[in-house]
Amino acid sequence: MSPGIPHGRDSQCILFFRTLSRLIIRPFKKKNENIYCGASWRLGILKTRRKKVRGPEGVIRRTLFGLEMRRLLGLTTLPGRNSFALQVGYRLGTSVAGTFYSESDTAAGASMNNDMRLGIVIKPQSTLVDLWEQAVKAWPMRRFLGAKVWVRGQLGYVWATYESIEQEASVMRTLLNQMGVGKGGRVVVISENRYEWVVVHLASLQLGAQFVVLPTNVTPKEAELVLKSTQARVLFVESTSAYTAVKGWVGEVGQLQHIICFEDQIGEGSYAVAISIASDVPEKTPARKDVTSEDTAMIMFSAGTTGPPKGVMLSHKNLVANVSSIYAHVGEAITHTDMFMSLCSWCVAGALTTELYQAICKGACVCIPPEQLEGFQDLPLVQPSVIVTVAQPFQRAYANIVDNIMNRSTLTKDLTRFTLGRITENRLMMQKPGSILRTASNIFLGKFKAQFGSELRIAFIIGSQLTRDQMELLADLDVFTVSTYGCLEAGGLIATDLDVPLRLKALPGVEIRVVNDKNEIVAPGYVGEVLIEAPHAMQGYFDVHIDPEEAKNSLVAYGGRTFVRTGDYGSMTGGWLTIKGNKDILIRLQNGTVVDPLEVEGTLIKSPFIKQIFVYGEGRPYLCALVVPNAKAIASHLRKVERRDGVPIVSEREKADCIRAELRRVSQGLPTRSHVRRFAFIEELTLANGFITCKYGFARQRVERHYVHYFDAMYDETPLFFGHAVDDYDDLF
Repeated sequence: MSPGIPHGRDSQCILFFRTLSRLIIRPFKKKNENIYCGASWRLGILKTRRKKVRGPEGVIRRTLFGLEMRRLLGLTTLPGRNSFALQVGYRLGTSVAGTFYSESDTAAGASMNNDMRLGIVIKPQSTLVDLWEQAVKAWPMRRFLGAKVWVRGQLGYVWATYESIEQEASVMRTLLNQMGVGKGGRVVVISENRYEWVVVHLASLQLGAQFVVLPTNVTPKEAELVLKSTQARVLFVESTSAYTAVKGWVGEVGQLQHIICFEDQIGEGSYAVAISIASDVPEKTPARKDVTSEDTAMIMFSAGTTGPPKGVMLSHKNLVANVSSIYAHVGEAITHTDMFMSLCSWCVAGALTTELYQAICKGACVCIPPEQLEGFQDLPLVQPSVIVTVAQPFQRAYANIVDNIMNRSTLTKDLTRFTLGRITENRLMMQKPGSILRTASNIFLGKFKAQFGSELRIAFIIGSQLTRDQMELLADLDVFTVSTYGCLEAGGLIATDLDVPLRLKALPGVEIRVVNDKNEIVAPGYVGEVLIEAPHAMQGYFDVHIDPEEAKNSLVAYGGRTFVRTGDYGSMTGGWLTIKGNKDILIRLQNGTVVDPLEVEGTLIKSPFIKQIFVYGEGRPYLCALVVPNAKAIASHLRKVERRDGVPIVSEREKADCIRAELRRVSQGLPTRSHVRRFAFIEELTLANGFITCKYGFARQRVERHYVHYFDAMYDETPLFFGHAVDDYDDLF
């Protein structure tokens, strides 16, 4: 039989998908965008994964899973194999109405509320469920979520409307209700940003359950501990590899009874199959009406930068108050015509309230790339107007821009620098650039502007911040970056520099105090610990990795008012907040001087030859660093050839010489105590190996424990020390 023709038990199902895809999917392009008009998120994916449906073992497991789902939902089993395949195929093809509208944000003939004054109303007693219900009622036919999928052999973004997401959420409510999830129950999700994440999130809140979210870099031991502590009955995971690792936990870990995988389309534990079967239930479980603002909505975990993740309980009131503060602070900077691009995990409270719920409140749409950092490359394709992201993509873009300019010819380099200088001058003087300057900008800077897309207006930076020169260069390229400061214990964002660059201002309704070690308020300009009083402060810590004494000391009472400790050092001057660093990661050298490693790393990462750098020196005489070199940039600089597989041929000594020179160059603006004296090369730190947090910062304790022998050897004061020295006199022996 021809390999191109489907055969076996699932031939009719596959042929049905092929026919349905030809009838429904209508691809069209607009400005080089691959965006599809269709009736499914999953048609293209099913076609590419056809090989997984073959084999008797896979058919038996899928059939048993389907029968179990139907039994759980109280549905009768279909009599024939062919009719079962046809019905599942139809449900998989039409469960979500993903749509793209070429001329407007509404479908032809559909009515929509265009008066923004009649849209979202945020009240003190509102819940997240209320905000979502208002959004669905106000603009049901607007596109809401876009996901990148394979459709007819091409990658494109398929869009779902507010109404279609609500329909799938109602199906998920029914499924969760039959699985025993009710008010006060807990649902655990280990996943990056996906449209399924949003569906489960909304369905859990509508049932009055608590949505427990964990980042994908969580270790199996930590995930098992969370499941035991929360007594959750349902676990959702993102990848098939994660599902394989945890599927044996059913009935063994806590009260866990069901595990569902987002990525799996037709296999055992598939989200798609579960949703398809649950959609056959004639009466869907309605949303509960007794969900109050004081109920716990989410249990979120800290990123794990300074230790094991800590659980924080946030009520509907906490999260809605933070959404309201951001809504009032941002004002008309975000409108219903904006498109968000999600480049920061929603496991971070600030990203959730700044992106997903601001889009809901404004009636905007959110584009979800398959990979967050790789999604930065899709900016020219998607053309978003607002992105919420971590600093790392812009730091890499800055380093690449600097490297590109430095490798240009002398004349072109001088003209590029002159053009940037004139653009900066016009921007600071608030003058419109002339035609000659605009032409020069397109010639010398057009390549750099193109990587951000032509529609990008605002980029909210979550977590580590950009430096002044990085922000100024991006501003010269027409990208307006907004630095933010947030704290999970405070419910999300606390302050932004939307008004004045690099000058943080508290959100409406947030009061900030700076105190000393005795909890006494310090004078303006003096450094102390930052305390926050806000209606969106946490309900309390969840009992995982929490010392009772630490939980007690996290709150400070002033009369009848309660403030939350952030753990950060900073100062207040004239209502403006300056953050100096987190007290748990500050480095105290042997002579007693204090160094902020984030400031040092943010300065050194400007070098195009450095991909990653981790600074260490607690209790030591000087700083040392672990460096991940950018081998391709070094090879390009040295005019080295590459192997057939694209790997540049650069020796360790050549890498060390380049990094040594770069550390001297970029460290010139730092004080002497912040200079790195020795460094060693390591493999890249990633989410997969657990050394990077969901905010794409370093899990510092994990890195220090894993590379403790490297650090000890680098501080060896004999000629046998490990690594490379930055200073010449250290390298003489």
